Amino acid sequence: MKTISRQASSLLLLIGLLFGFFVMISYQVNRAKTANTVESAIQTVVSPAHRLISGLWIRVSSGWSDYVALTSQAAAADALQQRVTYLERRIMTLEETSRENSRLKELLNLQDRIKPHSIASQIIGRDMAHGYETFTVNRGSRDGVEIGSGVISTTGIVVGRVIQVSPWTAMVQLITNPRNAFGAKIVRTLAHGVVHGAGG
Repeated sequence: MKTISRQASSLLLLIGLLFGFFVMISYQVNRAKTANTVESAIQTVVSPAHRLISGLWIRVSSGWSDYVALTSQAAAADALQQRVTYLERRIMTLEETSRENSRLKELLNLQDRIKPHSIASQIIGRDMAHGYETFTVNRGSRDGVEIGSGVISTTGIVVGRVIQVSPWTAMVQLITNPRNAFGAKIVRTLAHGVVHGAGG
């Protein structure tokens, strides 16, 4: 009788252990399913936001790269434009220098040509009342001097014109006289204009 009771107890214990084992397995399976369900739900909610953020980041990165590229291109274009402007000014300066050399050669040739036809003279008086705006030379009409004749220095620079003639003298008005005006050109800008005497 005791042997049967021990066997029954062992059987009940075994059944209890098996039941507990199956309960634990079922709990773990349900827990895993629940975890998978929660994880799936989280992924479902988070995935669109993740895709949106990723897309925005790609666009921002691409836009920044384009901005940097455009900024670099703009700086390069600005530097190139400055270089072109410098070269254009340099060319203008060289061209003007070449023209100036040509004018100097013509002036030298002019001096050689006018020497046989020029009339050498000396200054014998100045108009003190008008701030040295006129002076008198010791050559006149009997020497071939005429009103309106140009007067140049020994270096070929125009200094004035004859405004009055007598048989033995001539009065010369300086080019700096306020009543005088002559054409001129600014070498740096190549602008043409009229220069008036300022006196003195």
